[in-house]
Amino acid sequence: MRYVFLLAAILITNVAAQEPVRHAGSGPRLVIDAIEHDLGDVKKSDNTSHTFRFRNSGKADLEILRVVPS
Repeated sequence: MRYVFLLAAILITNVAAQEPVRHAGSGPRLVIDAIEHDLGDVKKSDNTSHTFRFRNSGKADLEILRVVPS
């Protein structure tokens, strides 16, 4: 779970650091439905997955130029 939160934090930081918004409300706006997900107890042999949903609710295009997995 710690890695999931770290991945979300890195994604948010990378997107936020791309370009400052010139006018409040006129730029891209990243909205993430949930920034963490608890997979519960997972054995080494188990395969697990979770989809993090996000969207751009701003008025400008949102460009995700780089994603760094943890």
